[in-house]
Amino acid sequence: MTKFRLALPALAASLVLAMGTGAYAERTSTDGTSLAPGNYTFATSLTPRTFGVGSYLGILNLRVSADGTVGGYFRYEDSSQSATVVGGLTNGNLWIDYGPGLGSNHIVGHIENGKIVGTTYFSGQTYDFVGSQRSPAI
Repeated sequence: MTKFRLALPALAASLVLAMGTGAYAERTSTDGTSLAPGNYTFATSLTPRTFGVGSYLGILNLRVSADGTVGGYFRYEDSSQSATVVGGLTNGNLWIDYGPGLGSNHIVGHIENGKIVGTTYFSGQTYDFVGSQRSPAI
């Protein structure tokens, strides 16, 4: 009986991990160029193409609807303040706007291998934006 009590939590954890991994993998299209409807969390970097101090790191929580509407929240990694995100997704092409509070920003990009790859322009510079999915979405 003791062995069963010890094995049951391990079995339950294994099932949750197996089910969670499968659900995560199904949410990106088979070729990695779009996102299925659902909730996503991305670790992001915003890197100036020319001079600068390095990348600005952040967390992007997105909700993708079946009609391609995108919404959620963005925050820089070193800040507790978040900004509302709105946008759209069509055939793997994505645009998102966030702000105010963190400074308004418009990012245009696409989905590539399950990542968001895009650009934005502010403060006189062009920035590369990359968002890598975190599992599970939070």
